[in-house]
Amino acid sequence: MAAVRAQLADLIAAQRSLLVASARSGGLCQLRTRSLPDRVTREAEGFVKLVERALAEAPPARLLSLVREQVRQGSFACASKEVGAVFKLWRQLFEVAVARSSAARRVLERVCDELEALVRQELRSWQARRFDLVVVGASAGGVTALEALLASLDVDLPVSLLLVLHISQRAPGVLPLVLARHAKLSVAYAVEGACLLLGQAYVAPPGRHLITQGCEMRLLKGPPVNHVCPSVDVLFESAASVHCRRLISVVLSGTGRDGAAGTVAVREHGGVTLAEDPKTAQFAGMPESAVATGATMHTMPLAEIGPALSRMIARGRAAGRE
Repeated sequence: MAAVRAQLADLIAAQRSLLVASARSGGLCQLRTRSLPDRVTREAEGFVKLVERALAEAPPARLLSLVREQVRQGSFACASKEVGAVFKLWRQLFEVAVARSSAARRVLERVCDELEALVRQELRSWQARRFDLVVVGASAGGVTALEALLASLDVDLPVSLLLVLHISQRAPGVLPLVLARHAKLSVAYAVEGACLLLGQAYVAPPGRHLITQGCEMRLLKGPPVNHVCPSVDVLFESAASVHCRRLISVVLSGTGRDGAAGTVAVREHGGVTLAEDPKTAQFAGMPESAVATGATMHTMPLAEIGPALSRMIARGRAAGRE
């Protein structure tokens, strides 16, 4: 049996590219609705490597660690009801790959059963601790602050980011292009009714309040809040009511008080709240107002915020409260 498993591991490794392409054409993109095609490809590659390690009989602790990585930031990041359908697709692909050997099919079926059980177990444990969304507000000095923050975040970040920057409605509509210059992840304007995709940053367009509804974005025409539209408070309060404990808010450089009430809302709904250190912010008004509410859990220099977010997202709520 060990020889069969070793041969299977080699066979799967040799066919990795074909299996990944087949998974995409077989509907994996439709199952992983919050992942763009490039991300689906990376997720599929990670899953095939996981199967290879399982076939090679990795030590139980090591296999569990690999499953945890796939659940937290890989092929099952933010997964829920689609897990069974994803495994069904992979079982069909593996069956074709080893169609000539009934013994090999049985071994692969057992490995898939074992991995599915481990994935579901880890998902149950991770559900209450994971973060799904990061909301960020800024004003004066915000372009520089957002550029620095986005540059420090990885493309495979298993959350979505929503950004509000106070900007004139008469300004050229190039803010996403400006922010994307040094960013690893994709940056675009928020679009009415669009799904929140993992590893993507969305910017509220001028003159529209940005809110969330489930895993979708909504753009609202409405009066200014705190004298601005879009408003940080509107975004934070909306996201807090929907995402609750799975939300992280960040207030960066800016003048005025926008974001203070939203920070309170995020904290009251169980989310984690951050602010740029007013002493090091280019404009201290917004972070000072957020900190003055007493609802800000973490205050730090701009250079530390990106790494802190990455750590919290990777480790879950325990890291968020450290």
